[in-house]
Amino acid sequence: MKNNSVPELSQKEIQEVLMKYFPPEEFESIKFSRQQVIFYEKETAEGLYFITKGSIKIFVRKKDGREEILRVVTAPAVIGYKHLLTATKFMTTAIALEPVEVKMVPREMFLYLVKNNSDLMETFLTLLCLDDIERERQLIDFEYKPVRGRLADALLRLDKLFGSTGSGFIYFSRKEMAGYIGSVRETTTRLISEFRQEKIIDTSNNRIKILNRKKLLDISNLYS
Repeated sequence: MKNNSVPELSQKEIQEVLMKYFPPEEFESIKFSRQQVIFYEKETAEGLYFITKGSIKIFVRKKDGREEILRVVTAPAVIGYKHLLTATKFMTTAIALEPVEVKMVPREMFLYLVKNNSDLMETFLTLLCLDDIERERQLIDFEYKPVRGRLADALLRLDKLFGSTGSGFIYFSRKEMAGYIGSVRETTTRLISEFRQEKIIDTSNNRIKILNRKKLLDISNLYS
């Protein structure tokens, strides 16, 4: 009997499938500078966004004007597939955190390939589930962890994400970090300063470098 559960694919296997069906060299390249908008809320997805360089933040803007960052995506990654598969408009806005390069896969080509290739459909099903799991984890952290614990978790998670870019830095402003951990800028700035004084991190402009991952893990585990 065929197993209908979501396939347990590694990130490497996911990328191999994506590169097989969407070789970057065959698609139009669009470049974005830091803080440039990639797409806006309520826009219609024109195609699949294949991020081949850099990182972006995906967020919603609250009524008071503050950003709530839902996801941070670093290359290689794909975004927009949910809206293509469901024919819905974007409910979020995406902005480049650093110089970004995107390959655009036309909507018609994407839908045709997904419809006619079961392994590609399974890959996007896996990505969808992973996104939902990550969002659940974030909501649980907001509910049960104090801001200090959420900041430690965020730094570890972002360090892992940005580590794939090879820069060694997390490109996040105080305002962006506050939006990512569900806090206000003043509290986030104070805690970042405390972490810097404790020599857990180093900061320069809008860049953060992790100096002591073990200490961050200790702080995270303290509130688990």
